Order: sequence, then structure tokens, then C-alpha cells
Amino acid sequence: MEKKNVVVVAVSSVVAIFGILSAALAFGAEVTRVKASEVVMISAEYCIYLGDRSSPASGLAVGAVVALVIAQIILNAANGCWCCCSRKPPHAKRSCVVLCSILSWVTFVVAILLLVMGAVFNNVHKKSGYSDNYSCRVIKPGVFAAGAILSVASIATGITYYLLLAAGKSAGSPSDNSSYPNQGAIATAQPQFK
Repeated sequence: MEKKNVVVVAVSSVVAIFGILSAALAFGAEVTRVKASEVVMISAEYCIYLGDRSSPASGLAVGAVVALVIAQIILNAANGCWCCCSRKPPHAKRSCVVLCSILSWVTFVVAILLLVMGAVFNNVHKKSGYSDNYSCRVIKPGVFAAGAILSVASIATGITYYLLLAAGKSAGSPSDNSSYPNQGAIATAQPQFK
């Protein structure tokens, strides 16, 4: 196995581990989030959490965000860029690379937003304003789960993007003489006929 392939496998594996960790933490946040049955309204403007424990969902969501950000940083450092890369993949794969890049970033941003907003609103139960039906506000079911699914989607498209770029780089390397025609002794910008 070439050294280049070992690096590609190592980077992909590390990013996948961080992606799985991010999704697991986000699903853990979904399970431990504050539920409506755990919050009681004691006045029109004050809600309190039942029991003496606080929900670990916010901490889990922050951990999921950190793991996802680390995975994205590793991917972008391995790609050598922060958005659409300057390395040009083969023409046939160019649209796939651009699509994977865009999907990776969009799912990354939406996952981060869902997880951060979920972490913030999960702790609002201590003191909260009232809604139209005078009930305590809690985070809706599925917010952290959606963040987890988008984390996995972001990592999957990011790894695909990375693999497409790595394949494009190895296919277009100067050591691969089969893709370049023999130029002979033609000097650049010099007339060929006298």
C-alpha cells in the first residue's frame, strides 16, 4: 500500500470516528433533553425543572459540536483548503466534487445551528416567559436527532469530497505519464518552422 493511500485511509478513519462521536453525543442529547413532563409552571412567567438534577443534554450537544468542528477542520486541512479547492479534479468528477463540497458545508452549518440552539433552549426551563397557552417552553423532540443525522451527512459528504480530490490528485500527478502526450523537444513559445 502506497504512503499516499495510507494517509487517505488514516484521515478518512479519524474523521469518521469524530463524526460518529458527534452523532452519538447528539443522539445522547436527544434522549436526555428536558421534556415537557419534567417542567412545571409555577407562575405566568416562571417555570421550574422537576427534580434536583439538571439535564446533561446541553453538555452533550456542545460535545457533539466540538467533535463535528474538529472533523471538519481535519478534512479541510487534509484537502488544503477551506471551501472549493484550487486543486482541479478530473473533468468527469468536477461536478461531484463541487456538489460534495457544497453539501458538506450546508449540512455542517445546519447541524451546528441545530445543536447550538438546542443546547441553549434546553436550559431555558429554569426561568421562561409564557406562551399563548401559558405553558413552559421546552425544546421540541427531534432537534438534537436532526443535528445528529446532519452531522453524519456532513461527515459522509466531506469524506466523499476528500476521496474524490485524493483520487483526482493521484490520477493527474506528473508521475503518471500516460495522460500526457509526448511533447518531444518543442520549446514553448518558439516557432517550430523556419
